[in-house]
Amino acid sequence: MKGYGKALRHVRSLEIEAKKSNRRRIVVLAGEQEAILSFLAEVTKHRKSGLVVVDRDENGKEIAAFLQQVGYEQTSYLDLREKLGRTYESLVIDLRNNLNPDDLVLALETLSGGGVAFLLTPPIREWPWITRFHRELLVPGRSESELRLNFMRRFLERLQKAKGVSIIELFDSEAKLVKSGVIGVKGRKRTTPSLPRRSRLDLRSYAVCATKDQTRALRRLEHFWLKEEKRYFVLLSDRGRGKSALLGIFLAAILKLESKTRHSLRIALTSPSFEGLATLLDFLKLGLKRMGVRFEKEENKITVGGRLVVSWLPPPRVLERGYDLVVADEAAGIPLPTLRRYVENFHKVIFSTTSHGYEGSGRSFVVRFTKELESLGEEVEVVELREPIRYAQGDEVERLCFDTFLLDVEPPELERKDYLETGMKNYGYEAVDLEKLFENEKELREFFGINATAHYRFRPKDIAILAESPHHFARCVRTRSGRIIATLHLCEEGGLDESIIESELKQRRAAKGNVIPLVLLKHFRCGAIAKLRGVRIIRIAVHPEVQGIGIGSFAVEKLVEEAKGSGYDWVGVAFGATPRLLRFWNRLGFVPLHLSLERNPTSGEYSVICIRPISSQARQLVKEISYDFRMRLYSSIMDVHFDLDPETALSLFHTTFAEKPRTELQLTPMQLSRLKAYVDGILPYESAADAIRELVKYWLLDSSETRPELSELDAKLLILKLLLVKGWKRVSKLLGISRKEATRRMRSSIAKIYETYFNRRSQE
Repeated sequence: MKGYGKALRHVRSLEIEAKKSNRRRIVVLAGEQEAILSFLAEVTKHRKSGLVVVDRDENGKEIAAFLQQVGYEQTSYLDLREKLGRTYESLVIDLRNNLNPDDLVLALETLSGGGVAFLLTPPIREWPWITRFHRELLVPGRSESELRLNFMRRFLERLQKAKGVSIIELFDSEAKLVKSGVIGVKGRKRTTPSLPRRSRLDLRSYAVCATKDQTRALRRLEHFWLKEEKRYFVLLSDRGRGKSALLGIFLAAILKLESKTRHSLRIALTSPSFEGLATLLDFLKLGLKRMGVRFEKEENKITVGGRLVVSWLPPPRVLERGYDLVVADEAAGIPLPTLRRYVENFHKVIFSTTSHGYEGSGRSFVVRFTKELESLGEEVEVVELREPIRYAQGDEVERLCFDTFLLDVEPPELERKDYLETGMKNYGYEAVDLEKLFENEKELREFFGINATAHYRFRPKDIAILAESPHHFARCVRTRSGRIIATLHLCEEGGLDESIIESELKQRRAAKGNVIPLVLLKHFRCGAIAKLRGVRIIRIAVHPEVQGIGIGSFAVEKLVEEAKGSGYDWVGVAFGATPRLLRFWNRLGFVPLHLSLERNPTSGEYSVICIRPISSQARQLVKEISYDFRMRLYSSIMDVHFDLDPETALSLFHTTFAEKPRTELQLTPMQLSRLKAYVDGILPYESAADAIRELVKYWLLDSSETRPELSELDAKLLILKLLLVKGWKRVSKLLGISRKEATRRMRSSIAKIYETYFNRRSQE
């Protein structure tokens, strides 16, 4: 087409360079809809396949419909994960109505080596622009004019500086080459894998490997499987190195090996998402076929000879049965408590994770987790794959993603003076100017390098939410010499008006965000709590090298002090309920107010909301909700939360409000007589269980100073037997004591509670 000739020739040159070097390239097409359609019509004349990723808007649908006519597959951002494991030589990504960083990184993962991605944007004069992603960040009372667009500006600046990225501005009848991505790079030959001289595994499994890296790692996995003393294996790599493929090849090889001698073999595969196992399963089946092994595939398992079974399950369900081997792919996305239980329950476990990618930052996970395993006296083998398979080493698109989306951030290395200053408490709490933070690359990487360690899954989207949202803000703890050692990602919540509250009570979902107020409004039908203004701690992280010395507690106390001075009513937090985290927040004065009705399917944990009230009105409301929550928890735990562990359950009854139960301990004369006979050793537990349950309920709701104190073991015994309704055999096993000791301790604890309450009652 007239006026597009120079730009089209440039695109062709870029495609040729990409092919020769086996590296990926990006072309940004900036312009109005008609100009973009016209240019794509010319570009795709010699291309008959690819993938187009669009949003739900009309312009996106029109682009998709046109490209489908010339052979492109079409997907929306919502369905993008279905394309995981597939690659395309041509990719068209419409960013005009959606620039969710997670979606963009995921889409670019489908671009093969030698391929070109076309990113569609508005005209350059409209940069930066607001997308659906940004509008969905807005909460009631906030407008588009308040969006900060720090992350959008960073993305655009990186595009304009990155190697391998061309920018073309399109007009009605001409195209202007704003920036050239042709850099004259030459290709590098991939290393050729070789077969080992000796191996117990079928050599055809090694022949499936694509790189020397994979061959070496398969050799190490073979050694791990055959050596009885080796129990834990960690496989680490950046994306595109064939990590999941290698695991599939390895599993196929051991199925072939063990089919000759073993009567049975049970292997469990797990991952934060089923889609994440697609590549592994493809190579498992490919490996079996290459080695001539017949197998049967069912919905969630592969069986060889009816005796050797590979099953894939969600992370929590792996713990329901026994397995000879557990493979946890993308293990950084599975919470540490679940992984610890794998270590406790299974003899051989492979932990595999991506070092840096949209699934999360896995390298810091590996460092922490391997240290933990080694501290238990376990031998851990760590293998890292470095050579890319999908594209050549040094791929410019990979570098752009790492740089722009901070996929490779790690906590900064601390110097001697940093340890001295933290030890002497020479640090302070301060506000973070987000605009300045995003202009200072060193500080930005320090901040998010620490922030990424706080959560099992840290994604590019998390950075963008903090960067763009008007109601999100950040704080940090910094040493006197300037080193950031702790970070806080925070947001404002609450202050909802009557109309929104009324709509939410009728489940009309009128308000975005406001996680804590809306959950409490829904489950306690308390409109007053939603009207109060608070600060939710989304994420708090302390540098891994200086954890456990009070820096996190210091940061929270300073935040509460700041929130009080700014007129907020409360500070709150929501997290996966574990005994360790509940103890931390309980110690800082946070009161549990809500427990999710179901476990998170990935983490296997219930989510808990805790609040530390600041204003007098908040204190009164939190006191009322806390009492109602504890009453409800006692009455429904055996039905709704029957699978809670006793330590977590005990921590959920914590409250900072000192008060006696609001109803009297009411027992009939016969109940009271049976209770006394049990305490005196005349009747067994079973004959007085109803009266004991009422007594323990009263004790759990009692937060006064006169409440009788029990040891943690005895308190857990009461929880297990009376709330979670476990049999004596199960109680004894869980507590690590004999049944005789359990029944003795139960009688002793009930006697102590009985004497306290009934002696006090007789005195009154």
